[in-house]
Amino acid sequence: MRRTGFVLVLFSLSVKAQFMTQLEDFPGTPRDDAAAFSSGTAVHVGTGMEVGWNLTNDWWTFDVASMSWSAMAPLPASGRQYCSTFFIENKGYLFGGVDASGPLNELWEFDLATEQWTQRASLPGPGRSATVAFESGPFAFICTGMLSGGIPTNEVWRYDPFNDVWDQRASFPGAPRHRATGFGSYPWVIGGADQSFQALADGWSYDSNNDEWNALPDLPSPRYGAAGTAHFGPMLFCGASGAEFHDEVFDVDLSVSMDWTNSFGNFAGGGRKGAVAGQGWANALGWTFCGLGSDASFRYKDWYGAGRPVGIPEEQVLNVSLHVHPNPVDDRLFLTSKHDLANATFIVNDGSGRVVMSGNARAASPIVTSHLAPGRYELVVLHNDHRSRAAFVKLP
Repeated sequence: MRRTGFVLVLFSLSVKAQFMTQLEDFPGTPRDDAAAFSSGTAVHVGTGMEVGWNLTNDWWTFDVASMSWSAMAPLPASGRQYCSTFFIENKGYLFGGVDASGPLNELWEFDLATEQWTQRASLPGPGRSATVAFESGPFAFICTGMLSGGIPTNEVWRYDPFNDVWDQRASFPGAPRHRATGFGSYPWVIGGADQSFQALADGWSYDSNNDEWNALPDLPSPRYGAAGTAHFGPMLFCGASGAEFHDEVFDVDLSVSMDWTNSFGNFAGGGRKGAVAGQGWANALGWTFCGLGSDASFRYKDWYGAGRPVGIPEEQVLNVSLHVHPNPVDDRLFLTSKHDLANATFIVNDGSGRVVMSGNARAASPIVTSHLAPGRYELVVLHNDHRSRAAFVKLP
């Protein structure tokens, strides 16, 4: 096991190099198709298939401040792989996947305060694996995935964690798929594979306020089984297409455009599929992590990270007009801008620079803020070559 302690590796947009530095290995067995969720100051990793084709239910926490791993309570259920995750209100959620009996529709909640797992309402539909999960406002969304019999789906389901109920939403508009990539707080679904395992490159963004999907720029090349996270913008790691295992890191610099680039070069751990990725904050640095997964010969337990100062540099923000009202806000925030917002997107950052919301920006549709904790936030609106922002305060 290789350890590099507290090496601080700063992001660079101008130099293409092997991306990330190797940190302390994941303490569980080597595995692919595990699940992970990020809780702000830690990344939590568990389940997946280990060497010997065994399915696992153990879970581990990587603390960003100490750069070290510790055991957390195992999932009190069967070993499984191809699960998806989301994180809302200090609780991580694990959905679906497949165990020895087939695809699952179970939902499990991990409470960070009590450090216990609790089973919640199952999705009221067939079991499925290799889905995409993302958060938008106070809700989580589960979409795409593989049903029993190797049939992919384009169903979309919304979960309300406060009332523990599900409802079905507008179907995903692309081809039914599995092993697509999601990005946590960004409502994006990228790539994946169709029923014949042909890798896909198209991307779609979900507008939860209007229950509709909008096309995103395609990936530079198709892939499935890639890992995604959204710390300083969406980032997609590795993945596969046919028999090829990729090591590129594709990212979107939202201050420039919605297009995918390879600004950071390639992943230092090499090509693989079924890896996990996450993010966290400590000591005024925001960190992005990636590891685990498999290629044609090995399953991995390595773990890599890179950090940079949090926050958005002033010089990256163009001087364009954006107004928000009311400010302070209670439950709904409205936008006005001198630019047409028809195809604009937005992100909301908290005081640490962490993305807590994202979606499509429309002057006629308010941004729902009722679920945000009281405090000061930054709204960033992106439209073509324009990037503008406005601060707002959320009332108690």
